[in-house]
Amino acid sequence: MRIITCLTFCLLLWAPLNGVRAETVDLCDRQQATGTARRFLEHLDRQEVETAWLLMTPHFRDLHDALTWQEEQQTLRRVYGPLINRSSKAFSCQETFYHAPDGNYAIVQFDSTFQNKRKAIETVILDLREPGLREIADIRMN
Repeated sequence: MRIITCLTFCLLLWAPLNGVRAETVDLCDRQQATGTARRFLEHLDRQEVETAWLLMTPHFRDLHDALTWQEEQQTLRRVYGPLINRSSKAFSCQETFYHAPDGNYAIVQFDSTFQNKRKAIETVILDLREPGLREIADIRMN
């Protein structure tokens, strides 16, 4: 019994030092990721581009000019017109994403209908590398 206790204690000391977690955390939770992506898009729908910009990862903000990105988002929303409908289309998780370090990413897609654009696909990529933190790594809209 003493040997098992000793081995368990050693394992508990060794695990955190080697990146092993005692509990399994589902970093790529579909419901949580979809909710985060939907709330982000709602900021853009309301033309709250400054708020949306601050929700982007620091890495994304380093690669893009704030004013240019915000103006692009405002122009797209203005040209497409008001949102009529948005429904979940697809969801996936991956460990790599272009122009970003390896990690955990959730890709959330929506079929969206706007007044002047009947079929749009909005894709929101969430950076899940930090447990509990859901930052937006990128946004794409056709």
